[in-house]
Amino acid sequence: GLLSAICYSLMSIVVAHFGSGISASEFLLGRSLVGLILLAPLVLTSKSKNPISFMLLMRGIIGTLAIIILFIMIQNVGAGTATAIHYTSPMYITLLGILFMKEKITFQKTTALLLVMIGVIMPVFSSVGELSTSLLLLGTMGAIFSGLSFFLLKMMTSKASEVVIYWMFCLVQFSIQIPMHFLSTNPVFHIRFSSIFSSIGLPCLAVGTLACIAQLLMNNSFKKLSATTASLLNLLSIPFTVLIEHFIFQRQYDESQYFMIGLIFMGILLLRSAPSNQVISSQT
Repeated sequence: GLLSAICYSLMSIVVAHFGSGISASEFLLGRSLVGLILLAPLVLTSKSKNPISFMLLMRGIIGTLAIIILFIMIQNVGAGTATAIHYTSPMYITLLGILFMKEKITFQKTTALLLVMIGVIMPVFSSVGELSTSLLLLGTMGAIFSGLSFFLLKMMTSKASEVVIYWMFCLVQFSIQIPMHFLSTNPVFHIRFSSIFSSIGLPCLAVGTLACIAQLLMNNSFKKLSATTASLLNLLSIPFTVLIEHFIFQRQYDESQYFMIGLIFMGILLLRSAPSNQVISSQT
């Protein structure tokens, strides 16, 4: 979980500091292509069973829809507000875990979840209040889709390898993204195919490689930990990104963002200090 969060942080750094002029859709295409190509040999030799192929397909579709909604939200309300709403997904993962996987939620885990969620959305409370109802509902729908995607991931980890799960996600994402480039008039989905192997190739390759490593590590954490714990650990990418930008790129943040880091770390430490029978999911 921690290594996955670090890889996601590095991916964000590449996008922010080396991705000037590259659209989110082009980065997404890079993620899909790198995952498809790098993991193809391992998928071909995988012994995963076919009955879960429908779940793999559904996870890919739902996860891709969540990302598309995130792109639309970023275009309309900015990255900070859109990302904060998107990162409320652990609340929905926890609810699904309680309802369908009999996950035990203790007072300690509930407190940790609340601390992390407050830390995630606190810097943009004022912006959220200015959102239109339609955009707020759209962003919430994207967070729910993201939570459902991670919940399906948790259900599949005991039946398929981490490699097959992520490769299928990349395949579905690629299959949806290419038609949207030709059918949609929204510039957020436009891809400069002629530049994929030239000016935008290296940053996209870096993002795709880091995303591939991060996803495989995250899939492994979902296999070993409860859905709530694994999803909250993944949110460590937010404070890691802030700290890297502060110490390496000398970027200054306001007090609310540093306070946000403290709340997220407090929540994670509280979560990790729970007895093992509270951290690992209980399934029947």
